[in-house]
Amino acid sequence: METRRRDDSREATIRLRAGVALRRRGEAEELEAICDLAVAYRADEADLLDYGTEIYRDRDTKLPEKLVRPGGKGTPGVSEFLAMEVAALLRCSQTAAIETIASALNLKYRHPMLFEAVINGEVERWLAARAAWLCRDLDPMQAETGHGPLAAEAVRPGAWCRAGGAEEADHPGRRGRRQGAGG
Repeated sequence: METRRRDDSREATIRLRAGVALRRRGEAEELEAICDLAVAYRADEADLLDYGTEIYRDRDTKLPEKLVRPGGKGTPGVSEFLAMEVAALLRCSQTAAIETIASALNLKYRHPMLFEAVINGEVERWLAARAAWLCRDLDPMQAETGHGPLAAEAVRPGAWCRAGGAEEADHPGRRGRRQGAGG
């Protein structure tokens, strides 16, 4: 009886670990796909009006679309229509899609170490996004070389609870206020 319970427990643990690895891989695929789509997506009238006729297929007309920058400094501009496409694909609101796009672009272009950690399954996507959000006010060079690695270290397994502490202790604006208050 005891050995059967132990075997069931081991089997459940193995299934749970496999499920976590599968979820992380899925999140990494989604993250990469959103970044690729953000760079490649452009709306074009021929795609929208293609009713199967040669008239529309031969046209190379572009819709007047704006490039918007949902991510921080250093991230590429994306089509203003991208959020609608991503919202439909992810079955979420347009606002949630914009936040997802911004988070993905910030990770890839402002925090490449965190991006790679998510892709490799070393860090949960939500933790990496949290660390990137903590560094949102930093310029791209600070985010990548200075304070960004502190945030990256903060989300390593076992250290995620320090993410808020790293931001509080090491953010230039916060340091000055704390020292001015007698700290």
